Amino acid sequence: EPIGLAPGPIAAPSTHCGEGVPPCFAVGAANGQFRWYLQPVGGTPLAGEFNGTLSSFTINTTTTFYVAINDGGPCESERTAVTATVVAPDPIQAIATPSTICLGTSFDLSVQQTGSNQNYTYTWTASPEAGSGITGSAVGSPVTITPTIAGTYTYNVAANDDDCNTSSSVEVIVQALPAIVSITANPSTVCAGEPVSLEALTGSFAPGEVTIGTQTTTIGGVDGNPYRSGNGTGNEIRTQLLVTAAELTAQGLTAGNISSLSFLTTSVGGTVIDFNISLAHTSVSALTTTFETSGFVNVFNQASFTAVVGWNTHTFQTPFNWDGVSNIVINVCQENSVTGTNTVAAFTPTYASNVHRASSTTSCTTATGTAVTNKPLIRFGGITGSAGPGTLTWSWDNGGGSGNAVTVNPLATTTYTVTGTDPVTTCSNTASVLVNVNPIPAEPTATSSEQCGTAIPTASVSSNSGDPSPIFKWYDAPTGGNLLQTDASTTYLSAIGTTTTFYVSELSSAGCEGNRVAVTVTVQEPDAITASVSSASVCIGSSFNISSSYTPDFNNYTAYSLSALPEAGSGVTGSVSLVANGSGSDPYAVTPTTSGTYAYVITAQDPDKGCETTDTITVTVNLNPLISSAIASPSTVCFGETVNLSAQSINASSGTATVGAGATTNSSYPAPFYSLWSNKHEQILIPAAELTASGLVTGPITSIGFPTTSGTISPADFTVKLAHTNVSDMSAFVTTGLTQVYFAATQPQVASTNNVLTFQTPFIWDGVSNLVVDICFGNASSSATLSSTSPADNTPYISVIKTHTSSATSSSISCPDITSQILTYTVRPRILFGGQVGVDQTANYNWTWNPGNISAGTTGSATINPTSTGSYVATATDPITGCSSNSDPVNVTVNPLPAAPSTNDPVTRCGAGQVTMTATGTGGNLNWYNVP
Repeated sequence: EPIGLAPGPIAAPSTHCGEGVPPCFAVGAANGQFRWYLQPVGGTPLAGEFNGTLSSFTINTTTTFYVAINDGGPCESERTAVTATVVAPDPIQAIATPSTICLGTSFDLSVQQTGSNQNYTYTWTASPEAGSGITGSAVGSPVTITPTIAGTYTYNVAANDDDCNTSSSVEVIVQALPAIVSITANPSTVCAGEPVSLEALTGSFAPGEVTIGTQTTTIGGVDGNPYRSGNGTGNEIRTQLLVTAAELTAQGLTAGNISSLSFLTTSVGGTVIDFNISLAHTSVSALTTTFETSGFVNVFNQASFTAVVGWNTHTFQTPFNWDGVSNIVINVCQENSVTGTNTVAAFTPTYASNVHRASSTTSCTTATGTAVTNKPLIRFGGITGSAGPGTLTWSWDNGGGSGNAVTVNPLATTTYTVTGTDPVTTCSNTASVLVNVNPIPAEPTATSSEQCGTAIPTASVSSNSGDPSPIFKWYDAPTGGNLLQTDASTTYLSAIGTTTTFYVSELSSAGCEGNRVAVTVTVQEPDAITASVSSASVCIGSSFNISSSYTPDFNNYTAYSLSALPEAGSGVTGSVSLVANGSGSDPYAVTPTTSGTYAYVITAQDPDKGCETTDTITVTVNLNPLISSAIASPSTVCFGETVNLSAQSINASSGTATVGAGATTNSSYPAPFYSLWSNKHEQILIPAAELTASGLVTGPITSIGFPTTSGTISPADFTVKLAHTNVSDMSAFVTTGLTQVYFAATQPQVASTNNVLTFQTPFIWDGVSNLVVDICFGNASSSATLSSTSPADNTPYISVIKTHTSSATSSSISCPDITSQILTYTVRPRILFGGQVGVDQTANYNWTWNPGNISAGTTGSATINPTSTGSYVATATDPITGCSSNSDPVNVTVNPLPAAPSTNDPVTRCGAGQVTMTATGTGGNLNWYNVP
């Protein structure tokens, strides 16, 4: 049943001046039971006002309050009205001069009072307080305020005159100074007057995120996944990832704190525990299978982590301060807790960036891991932005001019200060950089000199800088020109032969070069000498005379010397003294030992006048012709019979000669390794002309090659023989003169190679005979087909002959066989001969044989009909140089003819019938003829 309202409290009105807590009050209950309202009914009681007097509620206009008593439950008494009358104080206006400033400057706070009824005391506070320039409060008007942080501040002033209070506020905008993020001088240390590039940059930097990599693949249940699970409960999993400074910078990350790291998952399925991340600076540009261990900072730890699809961000408990230039190694360690597989988005960088270890309870402490090609996408949270000139207006002191990049030429060490001004806010900021300037040494003092002829000058310079170890630079021009000498020497160290002006500067220990001073060396020209030789073109082994002459005028040369360049092979070793004769030097015989062109220098000296002069003459030393062979065939004859003398000039060396271009291919019996029945006897003819055309010359043949394009089965008992021959085709087997040069119990054939067989016994080719290559093989245990394809060429003559048997046949049977299933071919396999390869230069020379001065033209060949045993020497003469060489003697043995036998001639008989004729010789066989 509702009860009636209790009577309200007794209240006393009040009167006060200006803004404040009114002194009106109520009685009739204990403090804590009163409720103060601004409405006669309804409404909400004033917060915190539970006593008979108001404690904190302020008013600045006349206000009627309604006070009730609360019984501590749901019931309150009637409300009693009580009026607090406010007498208006003199109004005030807070003023800021100016109201918009740049950070680092000050402004004044003052109060404008309307009326004269109050004598106020002013107290200022600010909101927000931090950075406002007021800590707590400031008293007075005006007051000067210097904010320390850019922003917008409200400054409140409370005016008090005893119990009369009022207030006002004013807003002040503190504008940020433009940022100058860098100022550089390049170079920072120069010589006086040298250019220096000054540059200042501003920028906009703020917290942000950058992503390394663009997804091209994924890493799932394999190594290299930082969220690897499904490896076995309890196993530790360690992943190290390398990120280069270039990658971070390219995405806009700048030096400063890195506060988070994220990996992007495309599917999830596992939980890891003891998940931690560490970062370290590093200079390595690629990871190896040995984990990096130094410099790591632990930035993140989580007792249990379950990845979600999308970016998984790990906000660091400890930020990592990146220096902006080093590469970063990320080390992730964890323990697998719940079996499953997380898959992360990945890409493939161009360097080794991922090393991983799993399948072990000690993976996080093991030294080595496995290299992984792919790397997860990584997102870093840090400071992003870029630097540049921006929109600021730039000006430099000390004559630097305007613009963010300028060039100066300081004469002394100078600190340059740049001022960057924001054209919108007009706020400015400054930054400074020091340029160290090293002084330029004073130009040296010069002492000129005079000399006769070519000599090292005595002209000198001396330092005026006070440097204990000056360096001097000698030039051939007052500016620019060529640098001739840099040395601590005060004189020029090379001989000169004409009047010369040098320009010398000093180089300080700091590398600064001073002005140049002229130093003149006056040279009196000596009498010229003329070098002469008896021949300007000689042959090796022959000599020439060199001498000199001059017309005495100013000089009396008494000493001469000879040198050569190059020295080796010139016939002159070092410096050779020559004999003076009053008008030059006597002839000196020089015998060069090596072909080439030599400069011979004669130096003449006049010791009385200190003069020296030279003259140079060039002599060409020519090679003598090479005679590689000289033979007589036959070397033993009877009296009056013909002997062929032949000589050659072939410059040969070991090499390979190829016969045939391989214009076609052959997959049958002409192919050296082919056989339908695992056995074959084959002969191949190569005419001497073709051998010569291939470059092969007289001498040992040491190997043979049979190129193939296909075929792998190996013939058994493989034999190669060679023979000289005069046959012109292979219509029949050659059976004489064969020499075995190669044998293999099993001969591999390797497709697409030359299949080179190195002879056990070299074969000496005479250089003029045709050549037969004899190949045979057989296998008593096999009749299998030996497939083989060889490059080959068609020939205008029968070049190949073969036999084989149609059954398994041993080589002892197949090799001597020259009749079974015989076939001939005009297609020949391409063959490579290893031997002496060279160029025949015989025709380049004129040849004679002696004795007898027998002309051999340009062929080197001549015929003789000797009547006595003797030796013959071939001479080859180069028609261009005149140089000649003699061969070793070629011996020819001439056997005398026997005396004619005596007979019983004449014999006379009458009529037909037998007669007896007799002959008596000196020994040997008697031959009877019917003609004289």
